[in-house]
Amino acid sequence: NNNNNNNNNNNNNNNNNNNNNNNSSNITDGTLGGTTTPTTNTTTNDGGIGAVSMLDATCSWYTHFMCTSLMKNRSIVFSPIANGFVSRRDDTENIEMYSDLSSLSSLCSLVGPYGVKAINREILKEVYKLVEQIGIPLKAMSLNLERLDETYDDESAISNTLKILKKHASDIESFISSSVLLGQVLRFRSLLHSATGHVTISSLPHLHGTVTSCIAQYPINLSDDLNLMPMDEIAYDMGINIFPADPEMHLLLSPLSQQMADAWKVLPQAYAISFLFSSHWKEAIYNPTHQVYDTNLNVLSDAILALISTFNCSAGKSQQQLQATIRAEFLKFLEISSVLLLRL
Repeated sequence: NNNNNNNNNNNNNNNNNNNNNNNSSNITDGTLGGTTTPTTNTTTNDGGIGAVSMLDATCSWYTHFMCTSLMKNRSIVFSPIANGFVSRRDDTENIEMYSDLSSLSSLCSLVGPYGVKAINREILKEVYKLVEQIGIPLKAMSLNLERLDETYDDESAISNTLKILKKHASDIESFISSSVLLGQVLRFRSLLHSATGHVTISSLPHLHGTVTSCIAQYPINLSDDLNLMPMDEIAYDMGINIFPADPEMHLLLSPLSQQMADAWKVLPQAYAISFLFSSHWKEAIYNPTHQVYDTNLNVLSDAILALISTFNCSAGKSQQQLQATIRAEFLKFLEISSVLLLRL
C-alpha cells in the first residue's frame, strides 16, 4: 500500500509539472538562454490566440501614432522650443508625453537598440511611400521647372515661364503637402536618433567616444563606400550624427533614384517656385508660443535637406565632387528663391 501511495504521489507531481510547463508555454513565446520573453495575447486572423512580444506591440503603437497623429492631425506640429511635437489645440491628446526628446530617450532605454531599429524600419517604410507621392507631381512639372532654371533671372522670359508654371498650381500644392508630411516623419526619426545618442552617451560613454573618434578620421561617406559603411552603420545605431551620410536612406531610395532620375534634378526649382504658388506659404501664420507655423512649414527644411542630399549622392564620384554637387544644388535653391521672392 505504501508503494502504491508513493507511485500515486509521483504521478501527481509529474502531472503538476506538466501543468506548470503548459502554463509557462501559454504566457511566453519561447526561451533564450533560460530567460523568458513576456508577451501579450492577441487574436490572429484565423480566430486563434497568438503571442506578440512587447517589442512588436511598442513598434506597432509608434507606427500607428506616426501614421495617424503625426501625418493626419494638422493640429500637431514640431516645436523647436519644446524639442518635440506639441498640439496647437487643447482638445487634442497630450502628444508631448510620448513624442519629445525626453520621452523618446526613455523609450530607447526600454526597447534597446533592436527596438529602435525596428521602429526606424517602420519609419523608413512611410518615408518611401511619401517620396513616391512627391515624385508624381514633380515628374509632371519637370520640363517646365527646367525652363525656370534657365529663365529665372531673365526679365524678358520669366513672366511667360511663371504663367506656364501657374497652371501646375495643383501639382505644386500636392508636392508641398507631401513634402511637409515627409518633413514631419523625418523630424520624428531625427528625434529618435538623438534620443538614442543620449542613452548611448550615458550608458556607454567610452564606446560612444571611440566610435565618434573613428568616424572623424575620414570624410563624410557620401558615395556609400563599402569600406566605410560598417563604421557609418555602427555610428548611426549609436545615435551619432553622420548627416548627410545616411546608408539606410540611400539604400531605401535607390530604386526611386533610378526610376525618376530626371525628376529629382529639379528639386531646387520645385521648392523655390512653391513660394509663389503654394497656399501653405500664403496661409502660414507664425505661432510665437511654440515657435512654429500653423501649417507646420518649419519641418519642410528636413525634407529639402534629405531629398537633395540623398538624390545627389551617387556612386562613382569622389567625396569632393559629391560635396560640390550638393552645395551647388542648395545654392541654386537659395538663388532662385531669392530672385522669385524679390519679384513679389
